[in-house]
Amino acid sequence: ATAAAAAWTLPAVAWVHGHMLPPWAALHEVAREGRGLLVFQDDFFSFRNLAVREGWLTVPSTRLGEIQPRRLELAGRPIWFLTEADGRDLPCPSSLVVQADTPQARVHRLSQDRFLDARLVRNPVLVWQGGGPVEMDGTQPFIWCGRRTELLLPALQGAGAVTFALEVQERLGSIGLTAGVEGRETLHTRVSGKQLVRVPIPALPRRNRLNQVVLVTLTADREIRLMGDLRPLSVRLFGASLEAPPFTPPAYAFFPEASSMFSRFVRGAGVYSPEVIGQPPRPAVWSSAETTLEMPLGEGMVGLDLIAPRPQPAEVEVTLGTASARLLVGAETARVVLPVPPAEARAGRGVVVLRSTTFSPGGGDTRALGVAVGRVWYAPSPDAPVPW
Repeated sequence: ATAAAAAWTLPAVAWVHGHMLPPWAALHEVAREGRGLLVFQDDFFSFRNLAVREGWLTVPSTRLGEIQPRRLELAGRPIWFLTEADGRDLPCPSSLVVQADTPQARVHRLSQDRFLDARLVRNPVLVWQGGGPVEMDGTQPFIWCGRRTELLLPALQGAGAVTFALEVQERLGSIGLTAGVEGRETLHTRVSGKQLVRVPIPALPRRNRLNQVVLVTLTADREIRLMGDLRPLSVRLFGASLEAPPFTPPAYAFFPEASSMFSRFVRGAGVYSPEVIGQPPRPAVWSSAETTLEMPLGEGMVGLDLIAPRPQPAEVEVTLGTASARLLVGAETARVVLPVPPAEARAGRGVVVLRSTTFSPGGGDTRALGVAVGRVWYAPSPDAPVPW
């Protein structure tokens, strides 16, 4: 029996001796960059202390339990958030998530499942108060929030905005939503269904200078409790887009269809439902006479893939601020690439306007179709400033 137990245990022991435990690996990730502020789950206290005593973790750090709810003056650039399971961070293009786990099943049994997972987030957008645990809608994580929600943004260096992808609880219909930044109201609007809400962020000289986190509050005028679920529900948050310095969006692409645009924080208008178009067949969306795409931007380029399998080529004009292009689009794919003008790059968001001559397919289809749009993308400039 002893020999059998040893044989069963040996692979687990060998794995532990050959690999870092996830919390230890996460601390090495922070130490590798060597700057900022680390906020860590209280259970990881012994790991942090050993790393500090050994001298290789020099980044200032604090436990979650040490943070006073009404004194949110955490300061650091970047800020790191380390937890064992899914944290309270929203999906955000400006955040970097490092997730580590332990694939060896025998280690789980021998360790009582402790310290075998770690989630490290660099510059998170945190649902600090008023939110529930992370849940999934298909492949999309989200957090339910009640009437009042407090969120923490990483330190900023000037005025801008944060755009939230949210959905109102369907039984509430339309609700009033007020947003505040560090106690100052910056937005009051009505929302319903799934939509993007852009919250202006004023300049905060003291917090910007001290690299302190920024408190954003979302307050709904109503909430609901469902039968069998005692939580107060107003909206569920799917993600956040930081559109204030020093943050700029990384490269991304989307299909001009509702779910794809929502996941990329893009507002679109003047498009029809997706179809399979052309030879060879490919997914695309027909534009109308005028189509607009409001999207997160920084220094860089915006591109659109267009096709127009129609009796006559489409006369197309694409504009983005002061940048524009004119072209004829026929049955072959055409690509339009525009530089992001300085004003749009500074604002963190811009509107691509696509104008086209139209035709009606006939046969009972009375739509006025312009040009079919496939992929839309943004690529940052190689010379664009990289946020810390």
